[in-house]
Amino acid sequence: MRLAGNEITITIGQETVRLRPSLRAALRLERRYDGLQRLLGAVSGGSLSAISDVIAETVVGTTDIPAFLNHQAEHGYRVGLAKATPGVVACVLALAGVDPDNPERQDGVAGADQITFSDYYERLFSIGTGWLGWTPDVTWSATPAEIEAAFKGRVDLLKAVFGGSDDGETKPDATALTMDDKVKVTMAMLGAKVVSRAA
Repeated sequence: MRLAGNEITITIGQETVRLRPSLRAALRLERRYDGLQRLLGAVSGGSLSAISDVIAETVVGTTDIPAFLNHQAEHGYRVGLAKATPGVVACVLALAGVDPDNPERQDGVAGADQITFSDYYERLFSIGTGWLGWTPDVTWSATPAEIEAAFKGRVDLLKAVFGGSDDGETKPDATALTMDDKVKVTMAMLGAKVVSRAA
């Protein structure tokens, strides 16, 4: 998934807002709609309450758009949604970790195995706070694409430092780091500092 596409801009009426499909928003919406498939169906079907919920959970900053949409729903209006709905759909897809530009993508944290979205989000949270060492707040604020990209980077780093390949076999590498270099890189990753002792 392209990281540049993490924030989505939509305009409703005279207001333009940015939507950020964070892990926190993904988990909240998945629970509220008992699955992102239902949320996507509701948004695609033009449900004002579903569109309002997505905007309220993902908006960067503050906006009156959810209140405006809820008011429209109460009175049977549908003003200014035609241009905004595709952006909200794109946001829901990003919450699901789907890249519409590359639908056959099989890499990333979730892998090819079938898991629920709830399990997927728990796995992303574990990776963010465990493997990557991020605080819970930073992890909740990150998008699924950012967590997957950071995880891939960490795995690539560990392979470069300790060796290894995609097929699980360790292959000799003429440019491999020495043991001293590996220890230095590992200690730097852990935040350790070199202390000089006085003679």
